[in-house]
Amino acid sequence: FLGKRVLCAGCGAGVLSCLCAKLGAHSVAAVDPSPVALAAARAVLAANDYDAEVVLVQGRADGDLPELLESQPRGGGKKGGGGERSSPCFDVMVSERFLGDLRYAPPLLHLLAARRRWLKPGGRVLPTRVGVWVCAADFSQEASAAEAWQKPVLGGMNLAGLAPYAAAASIVDAERVSSVQPAELLSLDLASASPEEALSPQVPFCLELRPDRCTTALVVYLEVQLGEEAGAGKVSAAPSAGARHRQVLLHLPAPGPPPARALRLPGAEFPRLEGRLSASLERGGEGLAVSVSVVARGEGGSELLSSTA
Repeated sequence: FLGKRVLCAGCGAGVLSCLCAKLGAHSVAAVDPSPVALAAARAVLAANDYDAEVVLVQGRADGDLPELLESQPRGGGKKGGGGERSSPCFDVMVSERFLGDLRYAPPLLHLLAARRRWLKPGGRVLPTRVGVWVCAADFSQEASAAEAWQKPVLGGMNLAGLAPYAAAASIVDAERVSSVQPAELLSLDLASASPEEALSPQVPFCLELRPDRCTTALVVYLEVQLGEEAGAGKVSAAPSAGARHRQVLLHLPAPGPPPARALRLPGAEFPRLEGRLSASLERGGEGLAVSVSVVARGEGGSELLSSTA
C-alpha cells in the first residue's frame, strides 16, 4: 500500500481504509452508499487519527463518483503536500463491505463493476480471489457480532466506536453442519472476472449427507483469498472456520400446498442431496435473489423428494 492510491469500494466501517492509511497509502478514497456505515467509518478514522487522510464519499463505487472523489488532493492530510489533482484511476482497490459480510451479495457485483471502471491497468484488487460454497445444515442460530469489536484488532487499531453499529448476524456453526464436505459453486479471479460470471445461472452441486444428522437448510458462503503469494491469508465464512461472518441461509420447505412446512431430511434415509443454485439481481440492482432447487436421493440413487427455496 505504500505510496499507492487506494479505492475502498464499499468502505463499510472504515477499518480497511484506516489500515491502508496506516500502511502508508498515498491517498485513500472510501466510498459507501450507507450513511450509517459512513458514520461508523468517521468514528473509526477519528479514533485512530486518520480522518484527515481518508476521503469519505457517500455513493456506489461502480456509479458516477462525485467531484470530491475525482479531485482528491495529492499528498493531502497529515502527509502534507500541495493541492494537485489526482486521476480517478487507482493503484489498489479493496472492499471492507465485501470482506466484512461474506454473503453472496451485491457487494461482490459492485466490486467487479467498480474494478472495470476505476482500477488502473496493472492495478491490484484485494481480495484476489473468491469462492462461493454451499453446505447442508440442521438449523441456524442467531449470534451477535457486537462482541467482535470490543477489543482492538488489526495492528492495535481502536475499533470501540463500531460497537453501536454492530448488527446481529445469522451464523451457522460447525455443530449444525449436516453434510460431509461442502461443494464449491464458483471460483472467481477478482482481477479479471465480470459481474455476469458471478450471476451464472443454474450452478449444479452435490452434497453427501451425514447419517447422524438431519438437513433442514442450505448455507451459501464465501471464501476469499487475500493474495496470490505463498502464505497469503484467507478469510472464510465457512461454519468450520468459526468466523463471525454472515452467510446466506436457505431453509428448505417440504413439498405440498401452503402454508409451507420446514423440510427435515434424516441423513440415514437421504444420503445424498443434489441441487442447482441460481442468483439474479433484484429490481434496482440493490439486492440479490438467490434460489436453490434440490433433489434428495436414497440408496441406489432413486429420487425421493424435491424442494425449492
